[in-house]
Amino acid sequence: MGGVTSRVGLSVAVVAALGVVTAAPASAEDTGTTFTVTGDGLAITVFPASAPLGSGAPGTNIAPAAGIGTFTVTDARSVEPAAWTASVTSTAFTTPGGGASRTIANSSVDYWSGTCTGTGGDGGGATPVWTGGQANVGAAQNLGASRTACSLTAGAGANTGSWDPHLIVHVPANVVAGDYSGTVTHSVAAV
Repeated sequence: MGGVTSRVGLSVAVVAALGVVTAAPASAEDTGTTFTVTGDGLAITVFPASAPLGSGAPGTNIAPAAGIGTFTVTDARSVEPAAWTASVTSTAFTTPGGGASRTIANSSVDYWSGTCTGTGGDGGGATPVWTGGQANVGAAQNLGASRTACSLTAGAGANTGSWDPHLIVHVPANVVAGDYSGTVTHSVAAV
């Protein structure tokens, strides 16, 4: 008898569950709704806007201990993936008067980004990875070509990344004394 009682109990439970699942409302209407999540842009800023590097004689290196400023990429696109790369280029450095003896080529200027750190970028469970282009002075690259300063990979959503790069100017032995100026340009692009 004990076995029959168990079967009857199980049968009643199944029937009750089916009754709940198959019950339909007397009337229903669907309403489709939409909305838009907007993002902004991808921008780069620097503080301060100019950086004096110091002085040195022809044939020496000008290597300031401090970086040239804090560069920050602000990525408000809120996309996935939120990958971007910041690059750096430079003009030649010149002093008034023109000519080879008054020009220091951009290939005589070494750059290293140091550490690139960031915040955000972890939307959708992604783990953001910020990478500096050149970790230290030993990895410095000359600015005779465009170089990577900082990049973000594997991120998602809004984020920021910052670094404080350094320059070393290898002053050629054949240049004249004077105040030299040039422009180091950082830019950022989505990848």
